[in-house]
Amino acid sequence: MHQGALQFEDPEREASAVHAPATSHRAATALYLELEQADCEHNPTEAAEEFAFAIGIGPRPISSPNAAEEASARRVEIDLTEPGATASDETPQPEIASQRPAGAHADSPYFPVASFGERCLAGAFDVVFLLFAYGGFLTLFGSLGGHFSFSKFSVAVYAASLGLFYVQYFALFTIFGGATPGMMLRQLQVVSFDGDAPGARQLLQRSFGYVVSGGTFLLGFLWSLWDEDRLTWQDRISRTHLTQLDALLAADPIGGPGDAQSAAHK
Repeated sequence: MHQGALQFEDPEREASAVHAPATSHRAATALYLELEQADCEHNPTEAAEEFAFAIGIGPRPISSPNAAEEASARRVEIDLTEPGATASDETPQPEIASQRPAGAHADSPYFPVASFGERCLAGAFDVVFLLFAYGGFLTLFGSLGGHFSFSKFSVAVYAASLGLFYVQYFALFTIFGGATPGMMLRQLQVVSFDGDAPGARQLLQRSFGYVVSGGTFLLGFLWSLWDEDRLTWQDRISRTHLTQLDALLAADPIGGPGDAQSAAHK
């Protein structure tokens, strides 16, 4: 080395001074990545829920025994976590377990089936209303000049017209109202087997079931005496049934399948 040369003019020192910052930055970044990887291994759930990365800035103290703590204190983090995202948003909600009675099969109704006595009372009200409407029809027929006789043909016409009134009564109130007047007086509601409000197709099928049950001399209605779930033919055909309105109002719409309130007000 020449005597007149200064210290900083040493080429070797200049080269080491140029490469030293880059080496220190790389070492600090490598140390931070190792620490982050250790944190993920200790808490994998938190690592899966949060997405972020950081840039470590600063020299790595080689001789210090607390290199990890000092490097963590000097690092600068840039958090790219999505605003408003929480763990509850990403965690799938567990499916609500079915609350069917123990030992019930898959085709059993969710809500309890109305008792046979309540359905009989509702049916008795419907019969009174049906006969009242039919009597009004006969009165109107007589007031317009119609004549009544009790021949075989006339009796057949009376029976056919009564059957037509029966079909119209149950079909119209079931499809457009969801329940007949007798059911409304006894606070009975038609619901599907899974607890939801019945759809239009199910109501049509239930109306057809009323025709089948009544056309077989009420055998479809009496079938509930032998059915394991106390269901009638129209219940089985449409996969709907009658339940007490109190059971729908008491049901939790969050904890139960379907919207019980919409079924109660349908």
